[in-house]
Amino acid sequence: MSRVFWKDALKDIKVGFTSDAGDVDLRLPQNTKDQTIVAIGASYAATQNVTLRAGYSQATQPFNDEGLLALIPAVLKRHATIGISYQVSKSGRFDAAYSRALENSMTNQSAFNTSSAVRSSIAQDNFVFAYTHSF
Repeated sequence: MSRVFWKDALKDIKVGFTSDAGDVDLRLPQNTKDQTIVAIGASYAATQNVTLRAGYSQATQPFNDEGLLALIPAVLKRHATIGISYQVSKSGRFDAAYSRALENSMTNQSAFNTSSAVRSSIAQDNFVFAYTHSF
């Protein structure tokens, strides 16, 4: 389990600049909450050379829907992963992994920070291939 202290790190988004046409000084409240992430994983040595891995993580939502902006997407909360390692020699290993961030959606029903409702949906796929040589 891990804890991300968003509340202290991102209270507001502040945007400002000065120009000959005038100044802009915006403060967009985010009112983030601290986030808790719980993860579990397993590794299984299928053979002397092959290791299989799997994992899952789930996180709480640090942002509330009403603070959602069109420029900032929803936060990924759930991840599922699988992986495999193949030991080709005493010093060489191939690794492959796939991670799927399951879809998460948020909707801002309020016109407090946008002129109309904003819906943000996000999902993600990651593939990793690696070769490790130890010496």
